[in-house]
Amino acid sequence: MNIADINITDISTLVSVILATSVAGERLVTLIKTFAPSLEGPPGEVPDGSINQKTRKIVLMVLSFICCTVTAYFVGLINYIPDPKVPATAFKLNFWLLGLLATGGSAFWTNLLGYISAIKDVHKQAAAETKRKTDIRQEALERDNKAKLKTATTTVGFDVTFSGGVGSILIQINGLPDLNFNNDGHQQVDLPQGNYLYAVSGSAANGPGGGAVLTISGAITDSPQHFGPGVIVPAVHPLLVTIA
Repeated sequence: MNIADINITDISTLVSVILATSVAGERLVTLIKTFAPSLEGPPGEVPDGSINQKTRKIVLMVLSFICCTVTAYFVGLINYIPDPKVPATAFKLNFWLLGLLATGGSAFWTNLLGYISAIKDVHKQAAAETKRKTDIRQEALERDNKAKLKTATTTVGFDVTFSGGVGSILIQINGLPDLNFNNDGHQQVDLPQGNYLYAVSGSAANGPGGGAVLTISGAITDSPQHFGPGVIVPAVHPLLVTIA
């Protein structure tokens, strides 16, 4: 495994495996000690007929290493590795190293695991705080964008030309004053972004060549519109206004 690829979760998983191996090894030592009373007894209280205290400590350390190494060997055999990022082959090939680490005692590895858990909690809190600040900035940005869209307007121009004689065109947009054309001309309105409906009615010159053309600029819509001679039947059309 590349050292650069190891994270706090990998370390926590590894320490958990070592801790479990240590606990199992200690239980195996306790079991063996029941068959060897001379190894029992707290420091300073050596039973009659037992080996001396220094030798007893050395024997217990060696016995602990052997028990933890045997346990580590079986851990490697059954591939008991919760995180797939920790390769089982490493424990199979180096079970003696896992046994040596586990010999440090379950109390040590328990404290170390608690320390690592505290670090993970700090990381989680820092990540949560960073996410909260990011969300706040994103919400503020979205509010600003919405406010800009509400205040921004686009100028929509309406141009009318008549042919074959005079005519009239009335353009009605909901919420706005009517636009009246009795001759060729141009009128414009400022509209915020959105969808609108407008109605066109009026009349064009009768006879051959009579007609009217309505051209709308500044918005995506059906333009230009051509009307023939005579009455222009009122019709409603969509008007999509976009902010450039």
